[in-house]
Amino acid sequence: MSGKRIAFSVLMYCAWLVIGVSGAFGKGMDDSIMFRIDWRLYSSMPDNLNSLEAGALRSNQPFVFISSGNDEKYLCEIPDVSAEPKRKIDSYSGPTPGELIRVLYDERICSYWLDLYWTYELCHGRYVLQYHDDKETIGNPRTEYYLGNFRSEHTKMDDKGFDQLNPPTKKVDDVDLPYYPVSYRQGTVCDLTGKPRTTTVLYVCRLDAKDQIYSFAEISSCTYEVVVLTRRLCSHPSFQPIIVPQHEIICYSRDANKKLSKPIALIAHENERAKSFEKEYGLIPPQSLQSDMVMPSRRNEDEEEDEDDSDGTTIILPKQTAGLLRLLTVVESYCSLVWQIAVKTLITSVLRIGVRCCGMRQFEPSDSFLWFQPLSELIFEDHGRSSKPTKSSEKEGSSTIDHRVVVPDDNEFLNGKQCLYGGGSGWWKYEFCYGKKVIQYHDDAKGGRDEVVLGIFNEEIHKQWIRENPQKQPLKIDGYVILTSHIYTGGDVCEEENIHRSVEVRIRCRPSEGSQSAVTLFLLEPHTCQYVLGVESPRFCDLLQEVDEFGLLPKPEHSHFGEL
Repeated sequence: MSGKRIAFSVLMYCAWLVIGVSGAFGKGMDDSIMFRIDWRLYSSMPDNLNSLEAGALRSNQPFVFISSGNDEKYLCEIPDVSAEPKRKIDSYSGPTPGELIRVLYDERICSYWLDLYWTYELCHGRYVLQYHDDKETIGNPRTEYYLGNFRSEHTKMDDKGFDQLNPPTKKVDDVDLPYYPVSYRQGTVCDLTGKPRTTTVLYVCRLDAKDQIYSFAEISSCTYEVVVLTRRLCSHPSFQPIIVPQHEIICYSRDANKKLSKPIALIAHENERAKSFEKEYGLIPPQSLQSDMVMPSRRNEDEEEDEDDSDGTTIILPKQTAGLLRLLTVVESYCSLVWQIAVKTLITSVLRIGVRCCGMRQFEPSDSFLWFQPLSELIFEDHGRSSKPTKSSEKEGSSTIDHRVVVPDDNEFLNGKQCLYGGGSGWWKYEFCYGKKVIQYHDDAKGGRDEVVLGIFNEEIHKQWIRENPQKQPLKIDGYVILTSHIYTGGDVCEEENIHRSVEVRIRCRPSEGSQSAVTLFLLEPHTCQYVLGVESPRFCDLLQEVDEFGLLPKPEHSHFGEL
């Protein structure tokens, strides 16, 4: 079970319980049917339910009795619903998927997938490229492999056999979504197979997407698959997301004296989650600066940028983190309520939700077999490498990081020799070299480069910034570091504000079901010439546990990460 599946299911679950059934008691499985739990007070219970007793319920009655770990008792009414009819499109006369996607080709848009060593460049309608720039070698030689090239005549042939009214589907964020495939052939010859590399790009409709790569995978030797989220397809009815109806499971409290309808553990979780979001997500506020050094003083409540097509602003949504997931350990009592609903109604598909949400590793569909594992352990075990201190390391007094799984490229990153790159859909791209600088640049057709320095790192300035802004210290949840912020100042002069540019770099632990070394970058300019650079990856989860009180990552010569 992937970490992303756990993250998605857990975070959405507490407000909306998603279970796949076609009837109240598992008469048939259908993952398209959605349910939510509505908690109500005893005073809301209909009179005809007051007299119900647990032992007197008949098997065909849509009611179950459940109890929380805090001995809160509920009577739940399970709705009997039928599966909604599947969408069927008999005819369509608008633009084909290929014609809708062609806008990407005409605008010569490129999308990027970043790894700490390799960068993958998808230039839609042209090529897919894998490359690495070695900045330490004279002449800056580049290692590159073409993973496929676009040929319009081949695509036209492929489209003839493509049923646009019944497209294939791909699971994206736990949902099967239709996609339009485009093949890129005749890449660099593969040493393993002796054949040219090939890539299939799967375009999936998402209304808020900006043509970004969702996943990049090598599905077999030198054969690749790229999933791209785009809104270009969304005008085609076959690719539009299906609006799923939601039904209520109503749970009435059986305690006439209970003043709050929800379980205590759920209320505690909701409060903790609200505090966590308020603390974690924010932007640099406007500053009236008198010096070259920008000193942001507080976080705003939201890191969400609204889309404005007139200026090309990109939507940036808050991203869930492993630390946030750990807050759910306080609701294991609440999760057990859901488990009881599943067991007592024989809705067996909810067992999958129980496993993901409640940390249940093994189960039997009866009241007497409930085997639990703490949620936090399940989450980090699923990431394929330890992101949580182990009990054995705590007892021995050794480092809480499993150094055996750390790859040596961390040293290159921490030395600032391995830089990360982002951008690609607009004029400017950007480069981040840890502990050195952040720049924006544009490569012209003649091989020249225009650069704008956004910020240069100075350790003493950063430490002073932390002292004056203690809220910028490493963000911890349950003692686990999930985010550190660094300030890069003294960039090129901003003519609009007559100040030097500066950028706050936020390095975040972000679990992923894909590559454990792939990095997600995004650059925001919340205020003129003041930037926020988000740098997120699973590989930072271990590194962040070694930050000092100023949020600085260990230098390679002093870091355990050099020991393999």
